[in-house]
Amino acid sequence: MKILKKLPTPSLSFSNGDIFLYIDLDYKVKNPTELKEEFDLAVDCCGNAPAMEKAMSFLGHGGRLCVFGVANPKAKLSIEPFQVNLTLLRVIKF
Repeated sequence: MKILKKLPTPSLSFSNGDIFLYIDLDYKVKNPTELKEEFDLAVDCCGNAPAMEKAMSFLGHGGRLCVFGVANPKAKLSIEPFQVNLTLLRVIKF
């Protein structure tokens, strides 16, 4: 019988966007509380309704929210009608 030795798993623990530093990409990841500017485009790839709602709050006039993520069928997304009119928000589903 052959006994396999278990090798230790490397402890790569990334938080706050440290993964971008590790793989040498020129990105700075910010916490949403650090964002002060408005954006033209927000892209959701995770399907998380609270994340989509937060992304909408960062869109400027004419901003677009592109939703690629598949959300839980029971998830609810809350949109303020005034914000839609004020910013001419577009929600795009692909």
